[in-house]
Amino acid sequence: MPHKNLLLDRLPREVYDRISPDLEKVVMTQGQILHRKGEEIKKLYFPLTCMISITIMMKDGRTVETGAIGSREVVGINAFMGGRETTDTEYIVQLPGDAMVIAAAPLKTEFNRNTEMRELMLKWKAPWTLLAEAESRAGFWVV
Repeated sequence: MPHKNLLLDRLPREVYDRISPDLEKVVMTQGQILHRKGEEIKKLYFPLTCMISITIMMKDGRTVETGAIGSREVVGINAFMGGRETTDTEYIVQLPGDAMVIAAAPLKTEFNRNTEMRELMLKWKAPWTLLAEAESRAGFWVV
C-alpha cells in the first residue's frame, strides 16, 4: 500500500500496537527544520510522502546536504541509540508531504523491551553510523 514507511511497517506487530496510540500523522512543509545540531532529540519522524535532507555545516559556514531520508527510514533515531540524545546534523524537510511522528520516550521503552525491534533498528542504523562519521569529518576538514 502506498504512503507507508518501510521501517515502521517492519516493526513487530505487538510493538506497533503498543506505540500506535502515540503516533500522529503530520503534514511536513518545505524548509521545516526538525532537528538542529546539538539540540536534544525529542521526536522521531517516519516519512510517508515527504523527503528530509540531512545537512551539516562546513567549517567555512556553508551548509551541505549529505543525505536524504524518505519512506524507508526514520529521523531522530539517535534519541535512544548509541548513548547520544542529540544530533551532529540538521534535518530539514526538502519535499513536503506527510510523516508519522512520535515522542522519543515510547520508542525508547520498546527498544529496551523488545529484542526483535532492537535488532531491526540496529540493522538499519549500522550503515548510517559510518555515513555520520564521514559527514562529521568532511565538515571538519573541508575549508
